[in-house]
Amino acid sequence: MKRTLLASAALAALSTAPALAEEVYELDTIEVLANIEAVDAARTGAAVTVLSEDDLTTNGETALIEEMEGLPGITVSRNGPIGTQATVAIRGVNQNNIAVRYEGIDISDPSSTQVAFDFGGLTTGMLGRVDILRGSQSALLGSQAIGGAILMQGRRAEGIGQSFEAQAEIGSYNTRQTWLSWVQATETSELSLGYGHYQTDGFSAWDENGRANPEDDGYEEDRLNLYYRQLLGEATTLEVAGFFSKSVGEFDDNFSGFFFDSANVNTKYQRGARLSLSHDFDGVEVTGTLSRFDIDRTLDYSGYIIPYEGRRDTAQIKAAFSPTNSLDVVVGAEHKKETFVDAYQSRSTTTDSVFAEGLYAIDMNNDITLSLRHDTHSAFGGQWSARLNGAHRIGNGVTLRWSGGSGYRAPSNYELYGFYIDTSTTPPTNVLVGDPTLGVEKSRSFDIGVEKDFGAGKVAVTAFYLEARDLIDYSFTTDTYVQRSGKARRRGLEFSGEWQVSEALNFSGAYTLTKTSLSAPLDSSGWATTVPRHALRTSLAWQAGEKLSIGGDVIVMADKPGVSSYAVANMAATYQINDALEAYLRIDNLFNREYQAISGYGTSDRAAYFGIRASF
Repeated sequence: MKRTLLASAALAALSTAPALAEEVYELDTIEVLANIEAVDAARTGAAVTVLSEDDLTTNGETALIEEMEGLPGITVSRNGPIGTQATVAIRGVNQNNIAVRYEGIDISDPSSTQVAFDFGGLTTGMLGRVDILRGSQSALLGSQAIGGAILMQGRRAEGIGQSFEAQAEIGSYNTRQTWLSWVQATETSELSLGYGHYQTDGFSAWDENGRANPEDDGYEEDRLNLYYRQLLGEATTLEVAGFFSKSVGEFDDNFSGFFFDSANVNTKYQRGARLSLSHDFDGVEVTGTLSRFDIDRTLDYSGYIIPYEGRRDTAQIKAAFSPTNSLDVVVGAEHKKETFVDAYQSRSTTTDSVFAEGLYAIDMNNDITLSLRHDTHSAFGGQWSARLNGAHRIGNGVTLRWSGGSGYRAPSNYELYGFYIDTSTTPPTNVLVGDPTLGVEKSRSFDIGVEKDFGAGKVAVTAFYLEARDLIDYSFTTDTYVQRSGKARRRGLEFSGEWQVSEALNFSGAYTLTKTSLSAPLDSSGWATTVPRHALRTSLAWQAGEKLSIGGDVIVMADKPGVSSYAVANMAATYQINDALEAYLRIDNLFNREYQAISGYGTSDRAAYFGIRASF
């Protein structure tokens, strides 16, 4: 089942100062990516949800957003079937303000109008883990991390030896999916390779109801993943990670039907690579990292071709050490260059950063973490970010967590320098839509939560508040990007719980209340994006016998401006054929509910998918 760390107090008694923790860390603890360095889950005050490999495969869901939907603080919606643009919001803050990493590589798109990652085509087959951080994380990750961060990695070895996994799936909308994964680990090395292929005819992105000639919008993707780790002697570790993907997706737009039912195609080539080398200098672990992300994408509007290219190069060095028995420290520096290329121009910006973090164990039951970062951007200058959080294990399975921080989003290269050529004039003229004087969007956030572990179950409640100002908006009046006065606020409550009703039956659920208020007049900013006021997800998992397991969930989204409230039920069943082979059946939208998550865009009818998984 999904593990929400704000509902995980079982590790409370395991946390202590670093020097006293050597025997403790030999136990089966959970580490999360909630700090600059991975940290024991019991010691962080950050609000984090972890999706493990089991979580990502148990329900058989294909799209990552389907696994995330309804988790505490998370709402999602998509402009049609898989492969079309998807909107992910953390505490009401959309993906323009969410940092996204894969294997430590920043994979947000520098070629887009806003630097953001599009979750629309991301499938779960090649993923081994996803950490979702809620609240401002710019002190850890710099720009974009106003609402939070989503940190992903591929599959990893579970022990020494090798394993091979394969999956094949067919289903509704002529969907076909296969993926292969091979992992090998020795005492000194680990290698993970993966390949996945996904293809579907899809359904109409624009809602087909009432349309005379709706056409399907299909999607196809091929993806390769690599992770390699090697110990070079007793003190040195080499890490290499990378991926390549090619995707072709059809889409509809919202331009008053002008391009509906036409051959609109989005083709993407994405490549990422990271090289890290760590060495332990007698208690000071120094890590140097180089990474690159490239994206080439082409939009084909019925033969009208629009090319875009983006590149991000990052170099980082950091040192981790423990100056005292109760203090862990990380310090470092980073250089980043982002390049944007379209049909008219090529632009680059650079960011130089320094950062530091201290995790202090007050005593065996209380920890505080302070994170600081300063970024110097070539376009707008310097920006400070900070985060302070605490974890307090009160006893009797009760843990109090709190976190406060500041965040920011730098304007994209397009928002700064974008223009188009007006061919209606003689001679043609360049029309500037960007504004090179734009500054950053700024935010501050705070949350506090309490959790209780009952042994057979866990419950948690968290209150959160986020405020953003100096919002960047595209003005329909001036046809340029502008900085708005006023503020955007998100506040609310997150509830989560899990209960082992019996040996065979498990229940879990999450509910998020999000209140949105704006004092800034916005035309197109992501801060104007609407999210449901009420989001609920409940799940049941039943072990019906030695071989058969059945699960289901209900997702409810209510009080979202522009669309009607809806509830959608899904179910999945898995049958263990033998030790190496299992079959599964997944049914989405079990009761064939007609609904819209975004006004005007289609959603899946009842759809069934059958698959086989093999593990050796």
